Amino acid sequence: MITAFWSALVGMLGAYWYLLFVFVAIGVVKTPWFKGLAGEFQVNLLLKIRLLGDQYCLKTRGNLLEIDQHALFSTVIFIGDSEFKTTMPSNVTYAGGAISYITSMQQRILSASQVEVTKAATESGRLARGFATSRRHLAHVRKVVTSNE
Repeated sequence: MITAFWSALVGMLGAYWYLLFVFVAIGVVKTPWFKGLAGEFQVNLLLKIRLLGDQYCLKTRGNLLEIDQHALFSTVIFIGDSEFKTTMPSNVTYAGGAISYITSMQQRILSASQVEVTKAATESGRLARGFATSRRHLAHVRKVVTSNE
């Protein structure tokens, strides 16, 4: 009787072993960590595909050139479900609205030579992509957030 039970159990596990991976994957996808990772990936991909990198400079580049921060503009992009109790400012958008907001900024801030200098400085100062760099970045962000609280 017991061997028949174990035999049936092993047979069922053999037939449905893949469901374990499905449940683990669903559990990971529903975590805030994964949602943040996926949202950041989506925004980066959207901006990379739809905007020309040499036309739209980042705030980091502004810091490298010591440009007055009032000359630059910030954009906040939300992915997924979110509701606001007040009207959103124009620089706060959902994913699709970010492109139209960014492309609406037509004022030239940097000359062509400044753009080339900042691109070179950004590339030369870039850290190697990888797990260790991501961990150091997250530790730095946590430190900044904790110090601002």
